Amino acid sequence: MAENSFSDLKNDLENFVEDFGAYTMQVANPRRGFENAITGCHPRDIFENCNSVVVFGIYVGSDYYRSIVLARAQRKLWRKVESRIFFARAQIQKLVGFDC
Repeated sequence: MAENSFSDLKNDLENFVEDFGAYTMQVANPRRGFENAITGCHPRDIFENCNSVVVFGIYVGSDYYRSIVLARAQRKLWRKVESRIFFARAQIQKLVGFDC
């Protein structure tokens, strides 16, 4: 009976993640396979008493990675622009004598 309910739950989970575009799903044991997880990202760092981890795979195209690179470049550019804006604002405040 318990095995049947586990199978039903697993099938429900597979259908659920498939609806989000996942092409595979497995249930993993948090005690095995996560030895190299970054500190704070191990399943038991997040849920201390977890006994199962649902792992699923989705396709991530190269355009996604290009968008990450582009977003980082935009943030870097914005930080430069922002620092110049603050500098200009400070200079105007000195000249005018009040807060802009």
